[in-house]
Amino acid sequence: MENDKRNIRRVKLAKDILELAARQGWKKNHHLTEIGLSEALGVSRSPVRMALRQLEEWGAVVVRPNLGVFLQEDAAQLLALRKEEPLSTEDMLYKELLQARLEGRIIEPVTQSGLMNQFGRARAVVEQVLNRMQDEGIVQRLRGKGWVFEPQFESLQSSHMGYEFRLLLEPAQFALDAFTVDARLLAECRAEHEQLLSALKTEGARLGRSTYETDARFHEMLAGFSGNRFILQAIQHQNRLRRTLEYHGYVKRTRVLEWCGEHIAILDALAADDRARAASLMRSHLQNADHLAEEFG
Repeated sequence: MENDKRNIRRVKLAKDILELAARQGWKKNHHLTEIGLSEALGVSRSPVRMALRQLEEWGAVVVRPNLGVFLQEDAAQLLALRKEEPLSTEDMLYKELLQARLEGRIIEPVTQSGLMNQFGRARAVVEQVLNRMQDEGIVQRLRGKGWVFEPQFESLQSSHMGYEFRLLLEPAQFALDAFTVDARLLAECRAEHEQLLSALKTEGARLGRSTYETDARFHEMLAGFSGNRFILQAIQHQNRLRRTLEYHGYVKRTRVLEWCGEHIAILDALAADDRARAASLMRSHLQNADHLAEEFG
């Protein structure tokens, strides 16, 4: 388990270096130094050294004897090399539980010992996953013994009803007087989507939890712009409901490419202060997502 965590930290730091290079606009053959990266990222030199080895494995940097480490590509191409963090033991069990829940292989209430036996995992791993799921609103601890799953979309019919509700709510929020765009958050969200598009072009790049989080953050950010906390709460609740059913759809690149491009178009409309266009694009986006869910369901 400790090796899993070290590997995840190494990959995350390697991604942080790529993002730093992209922000700084570094070009091909830019010289990377351990001390410079250590100061820029606020970490010690030892993990930086391991992250540079990871980048060498990805082909992002080249090590020249007696000279140092240099970028293989310009910053514009770097983020295409950005990978997903490897799945930890906890991540794998989390994914297995969601799949088992979707397939009806979970008998409630669940207990730690029951899940240990059913999935062959250690108690500490099961406990961490259940606590994480509780934090995310997926499960609830009973007062007595065990856990139960919160209501989720468990069928295409329930998912369709959710989209019907969102079609009434999300396009309309742009017309509210209190709707205020945070330009910084808008730009950061767009950059995140551009990075996702770059990842989609990379062979072997894995999609999953972080892809879902990008999707969910987009809709919650816009709901936050509405200035109405009830709208934000409603969208947060919808995201919790659809997590189990839609999480598994993010392995399909065609679907991700579809909504990622639509998200960017909405962000660009808001950046141009064209709320009417943003509302129209949001309506089409939700209708397309509903149809895609039926197609891939």
